[in-house]
Amino acid sequence: MNNQAAQPLHITDELHYERWKAIMDHPELHFFNWGIMHNCQYATIEPLEINKELLEKIKTATEACGTIFQKAVDFVLKSNQLLRLLGIPETAIDFCRSKHDPAMPVTTIGRFDFAVNGAGENAEIKLLEFNSDTPTGVVEASELNALINKLCQSKNPNQMFAANVKKAFKKFIVKEYQNIVFSSLGWHQEDKGTVLAELAYSGLPAKYVPLDSIVVEADGIIDDQGKRIDLLYRLYPIEWFTRETDGIKLIELAAGNKLDLLNPPSAFVAQSKVMMAIIWELYKNTNFFNHDDKEIISRYFLPVYLDNSYFKGCPYVAKPAFGREGGGVYLYNGQGEIDAFVENKEYLNDMVYQERVTFPLQAVSTWSGEYTGRLLVGSFLIAGEFSGLLLRVGDEITGDMAYFLPVTIT
Repeated sequence: MNNQAAQPLHITDELHYERWKAIMDHPELHFFNWGIMHNCQYATIEPLEINKELLEKIKTATEACGTIFQKAVDFVLKSNQLLRLLGIPETAIDFCRSKHDPAMPVTTIGRFDFAVNGAGENAEIKLLEFNSDTPTGVVEASELNALINKLCQSKNPNQMFAANVKKAFKKFIVKEYQNIVFSSLGWHQEDKGTVLAELAYSGLPAKYVPLDSIVVEADGIIDDQGKRIDLLYRLYPIEWFTRETDGIKLIELAAGNKLDLLNPPSAFVAQSKVMMAIIWELYKNTNFFNHDDKEIISRYFLPVYLDNSYFKGCPYVAKPAFGREGGGVYLYNGQGEIDAFVENKEYLNDMVYQERVTFPLQAVSTWSGEYTGRLLVGSFLIAGEFSGLLLRVGDEITGDMAYFLPVTIT
């Protein structure tokens, strides 16, 4: 458990807390240890039941949206102007094009976030964003969801998660490496646990080294044992690297074939929310996409523009191109008034404007009583395949204080 649990917690249901604690301390949880975040409950233990029909619809939506991003990224990489439009810094443009294979999925491990209204075959699924570069929620969706389903004697929709991660690395790694390193901020409990799980699932002869123990030199990067790193899997955003001297050098090394990175450069391109505006423009005003592609976009994508004037009289959402955890997001009503926002001065430029949709209300049981919030459905795309769900329940803008909600199949 998170060491924040030593501080006073707001517990009104002691029996629920004891059940929760027994699960969080279970020996089958090898990587998940952030059931409490910011001294509040994060993980809940009573799963939401969904039917097979809805699961199949989400699977179809996930893989279909993946093909659209794959085509769109390949298109954007042909134009420096479009890369700049995405918010890609000049220092990363060559990197974005390096080692690109249009036949490959845009990312090793990614996660779509959907608004899902309705159930079964009649459900409406709308894409909100694609966390293609540094998705989290991996451990919750894999080992925690598996354990809760095992204890409940129910069916786990995420049962192929770990196997698909192993398959994904096998697909993306096509040559021998002397030194493979998985890395994140060593002090960040969630990120480190996520990367350690991904390392274990990968089946690779690799090790974990925190980012602050990696040295960037002129002709390569060096691990904590003084060995040159050939392949770096990093849970650290590329746009953050572009703000740091050593980070820029690392990107240049990758662009110059002196270092391989996963997730691949194409994942960074797809991460920009401006990509959804480009996809919408290509869909509405060009013949770039074929008939089947347009059916996918019409069914799952929302209108996204770089100008909010398209939404006069209609509710919309303003999002920064590289915002994370809801930071910098503003919800506007049909009168152009702000209904909700999460201020973050880090994200002030490169905004996109997306049609606003309502998330369904969902109740969750906590040790402080029942909480009702908005349900966000995350769906993992791992090497082009649907691999599992991540459900969260929170405010109108889903941030890092949303509850994790386990899921089972009926």
